[in-house]
Amino acid sequence: MYASISRILSKRGLFVIDEADRRKTSFLTTGYKWALAESVGENNVGLSLHIGYDSIKGAFKRVFLNIKEKPRFITYEIFLWGLAEIATLTWIFFKSIDLINLEESRYFILGYRPKK
Repeated sequence: MYASISRILSKRGLFVIDEADRRKTSFLTTGYKWALAESVGENNVGLSLHIGYDSIKGAFKRVFLNIKEKPRFITYEIFLWGLAEIATLTWIFFKSIDLINLEESRYFILGYRPKK
């Protein structure tokens, strides 16, 4: 679809994608585990806890801790398909892109000047 749209637009053409942040609206509000037992064994109990969400990167931020051994905290990000990947696909076929926030979880992804 991206290649076809890029091909039929004029040199100064504009491609607009109306996109929602599915990660935030779908995953965080429906069935997301804010606290999760990651591993349980004789010598360890590993938990992960939600500590934030970055809508631009589309990353869930979690901290992992082992509560049986000497406490260690490891912060990591989890990425699922979202705005960043759709914007990247747009950039492959257009010379310039923009991400415009319309509402809390709704964006326009704009592709300018198709690469053909």
